[in-house]
Amino acid sequence: MRRLGVWLVGMTSLVACGLDEGGEAASSGGAAGQGGSAFGGGAGWITGGTSGTGGGATGGAAGGDAAAGSGGTAGTGATGGSGATGGAGGSGGTGATGATGGAGGAGAAGGTGGAGATGGTGGACASNGQNCGGDLACCSSKCGPGLVPSVFDCTISGKCAECRSNGECPSGRCDGCSCQPKVGSGQNCDEESDCTSSKCGPGLIPSALDCTISGKCAECRSNGECPSGRCDGCTCQPTAANGQNCDEDSDCASQKCGPGYGGNPNDCTITGKCAECRTDGECGTGRCDGCGCQPKLDGGQSCNESSDCKSGNCNGAGKCT
Repeated sequence: MRRLGVWLVGMTSLVACGLDEGGEAASSGGAAGQGGSAFGGGAGWITGGTSGTGGGATGGAAGGDAAAGSGGTAGTGATGGSGATGGAGGSGGTGATGATGGAGGAGAAGGTGGAGATGGTGGACASNGQNCGGDLACCSSKCGPGLVPSVFDCTISGKCAECRSNGECPSGRCDGCSCQPKVGSGQNCDEESDCTSSKCGPGLIPSALDCTISGKCAECRSNGECPSGRCDGCTCQPTAANGQNCDEDSDCASQKCGPGYGGNPNDCTITGKCAECRTDGECGTGRCDGCGCQPKLDGGQSCNESSDCKSGNCNGAGKCT
């Protein structure tokens, strides 16, 4: 009896060890995760526990210990009670499948870019002389005379202008709102810049004997502007010979026009004609008659003064003695 008691105590300890070892195996098997039940062999302390399916090696070792215990059956009556079947090890939860990352939303398709605004057809600019309402309407960017009109250059309103002032023309002449070539002597003008000579008419201080024609381009306005020294009718002229028309001394080659001032009425009385002489002293012969140098007269010839005669005497009858 005493031996039986000792045996039961030993078996009890062995069972406890088997359960404890099997439990550890189950615990280790539980760590296996993926569905393998390590606890399948927990009851094997009688039947020899099969290693838990998928269980770790630790679980298998525990089964072996239990199997060793099954061999010691001592008599029929002493069969140990059925060991408590180890609860089935909790299946390792299937690891949560990572949520499939939300598919990135398709990028919004870029809106079709609006078609670039077609440049408006540029309105054709107006040519010189055409109607306009402002500078921008004209190809020349000049509509009419502008804010400060040049009265001699451009005065036409509401028309496109090629120029508004002389300085805007290569020729230096703007007339009627268009560039014009300069004109020669005798042609129409309204300002100096219209003329090749830069002289329009007689100027501010006219020389009454040289240039008096207004509104015409002048070659000269005074004698000093001519190589010949004679300006007549606003043009340079050659000096005139004796007997030709004149209105001032500078018109004549002799520099004597008519009798002059203080002339001798017996020597030169013809006005408006170039004179060779005005007095006897201006002649080599010593005789000036009819504004020309003459030879002295012989006796009996008609005379009007004694200097006319070779004898130096003109009698009261008007004859040389």
